[in-house]
Amino acid sequence: MSVALGLAHHEPLCFYRDGSAFAADAGLQGFAIGEPSGDFAPGLRDKLPILGHLLVERRARLHHYFFAPNRMTARAGRFIRAVRGVPALHTITSAPANHLQGRKLRACLFADAHIVLSRATEARLVEAGVPESALHRIPAFVPDPGLSGVHAPTVRASLGLPKSGALLLFPGDLEFGEGAHLVIEALDRLRNEDLIVAIAARPKTAAAAEAERRLKARAVELALEGRVHFLGEVARFHALVAAADVVALPSRDLYGKTDQPLALLEAMALGRPVLIASGSAAEELAEEGAALEVDLHAEAVAEGIRRLLSAEEGRLRGRASRALYERRFSPDVNLPRYELVYRSLLLRDD
Repeated sequence: MSVALGLAHHEPLCFYRDGSAFAADAGLQGFAIGEPSGDFAPGLRDKLPILGHLLVERRARLHHYFFAPNRMTARAGRFIRAVRGVPALHTITSAPANHLQGRKLRACLFADAHIVLSRATEARLVEAGVPESALHRIPAFVPDPGLSGVHAPTVRASLGLPKSGALLLFPGDLEFGEGAHLVIEALDRLRNEDLIVAIAARPKTAAAAEAERRLKARAVELALEGRVHFLGEVARFHALVAAADVVALPSRDLYGKTDQPLALLEAMALGRPVLIASGSAAEELAEEGAALEVDLHAEAVAEGIRRLLSAEEGRLRGRASRALYERRFSPDVNLPRYELVYRSLLLRDD
């Protein structure tokens, strides 16, 4: 949506939910579609109205798709491309699933050009045989939350969090990756630190409830239940991020997330110290002294958290995070790059 709202030289036609107040307030032009099925990943029933519109509408000169590679959507896109003859651009919003390699991955691609968010995803597509000339690397980006003067004690009180202790925020999934488990295990190794953990996770699948039950049981087993707080989906998420002393997502499995998770980009925009997993698609966030990259075991995560809790390193990392956001992950930097890709595809089609 950041792309659609920020274009200076192209007029987007968007799909939005029928009755969306956001679409009305933002002045989005395009097509209203019905309510989703409720699942995190949209199913065929959710996609059919969109695919139908793409087949019959005649205003758009370019179709821009945003989805993680999968064969069903790729087949539909390939069919629409053949019928309509309109250039197709595909932003690969999440790293391809691990089982998609070689021909299996190529079968999930159909567009004239692809935007990849990270070097890691770019390398996988090149390895699968996608020509480098068809790839454009533009990272995920977020608007600056623009929060100032957030009163951390008030935010904590509104969420039922203790008043005292440093606050570590885990903004990841419970049912995917090892991040939440590692944070709890790391907390067990940080008993001498005055630290509490807030886990803010929107359930993506039915497995989330069981994953939360297991994590809570582990916290009780370690006598950490008073220091680990499960918040679920948080309405005032940016305020929570701004109130956090450290934001940590130590996981290589970023299922359903952009290669640079948006929550981490928002944390960097707010000048928060960020901790990530080495070897993940998000590792570019650790460049230029910004995010702290750690190995995926509890001792390394604990030591990384301890470092970020120190006043000097936390301050330096927070400042570097904000600077890296401004240079590489802001709309002002990346929207013109999208418009250049649009222009190249439209000129090629003329």
